[in-house]
Amino acid sequence: MWYPLRVLTWTDWIVVCAPVVLGVLGALLSIQQPGEKSKLPLILVLILLGAGTTAATLYQIRQTRITDRTARAQDEADKRKLQGTIDDLHKQIGVLSDTSIPALVGDVNGLKRPKLPPPDLTISFVHPLEVAILIHNAANSGIADRPKYAVALIDLESVSADFLRIPTTMGDYIRPGGSWGPNEFMGIDGVKSVSKHGDRIFGSVEVSCPTCVTDRGYWVYIKVGEGGWYAEQQGPPKVLTNLTAIQRIADDFDAFAASLVPPSKRIPIE
Repeated sequence: MWYPLRVLTWTDWIVVCAPVVLGVLGALLSIQQPGEKSKLPLILVLILLGAGTTAATLYQIRQTRITDRTARAQDEADKRKLQGTIDDLHKQIGVLSDTSIPALVGDVNGLKRPKLPPPDLTISFVHPLEVAILIHNAANSGIADRPKYAVALIDLESVSADFLRIPTTMGDYIRPGGSWGPNEFMGIDGVKSVSKHGDRIFGSVEVSCPTCVTDRGYWVYIKVGEGGWYAEQQGPPKVLTNLTAIQRIADDFDAFAASLVPPSKRIPIE
């Protein structure tokens, strides 16, 4: 409730109190005892004081109005400047929408990776003393997803023991120009429990993936603990499945291997 009193300036207080004071003084001056000196000078002082107070109040009012007009003018100028800035931004956004964004989209489309050929997987065999397998993806191909190889090898010294228990194995992916492995398979327990040093191992290995350009098969010959050779098959992958036929092959393997894969086409396991 006292807020209006707090905002009054000192001149406002003088203007408010001056009439009261002057009224009281006037009343006192009007009561002049016989023989008292004239109080005209004091009355003049009071009049001058009232006039000065009024002038000061008018001056303050004038200054306040000037300040208010200046502030309003500055506000209007700031509003016009802000509106001009907003209009410029709208124009720039319009230009960006009409030209820059289509051009930018075109540039992004131009950055799309070129479509690569399908993945192309091949096999190499390493470590002649305990053979392992490497799967390669061609450098100019796509990523090979879920590459897989399946092994069908048999110990020619123990054909009756059936094929070696080497599980089909699947990987995650192979990047273009990358490899997966080497993965051992002659060193696993399922092989060592059947084959011994010097045994002849023969059969095929197939490599594939869901999006590969083709599935590939390889003939593989291994002499346990010594080395061997391999060669890519012609056409679709092939697998020997007839144990009786394999037994006949084991009895004259060199002649069979020479007719199947000439020595000039065999790749040594290194």
